[in-house]
Amino acid sequence: MSHKILEALYIFMRSPFFSHLEVRAAEGEGGGGRSAAIPAAAAAVIVVVLVVVVVVVVVVVIAVVVVIVVVVVVVKVVVVVVVVVVVVVVVVVVVVVVVVIFFLLT
Repeated sequence: MSHKILEALYIFMRSPFFSHLEVRAAEGEGGGGRSAAIPAAAAAVIVVVLVVVVVVVVVVVIAVVVVIVVVVVVVKVVVVVVVVVVVVVVVVVVVVVVVVIFFLLT
């Protein structure tokens, strides 16, 4: 599983999005005359952090779904609707935050 994440990260770092970040860093935007390696490295760290956040959110959503299934099977309560709404809201908020961060980077 982790090698698939690393492979996806490598493909993403080769994408035009990441190349655009490196070009901006090389042109000195926001660098204040510093070397281009620092902004490019910071962009790489941000990408890795975003990937980790997405993986954590996916794991949490899977765990919540498992809890919902257990509640339905064992207790058979209508709490499921509330939990599903909470999960959907959390996922939407995370997606919006990730999209905003990407727009801020470009």
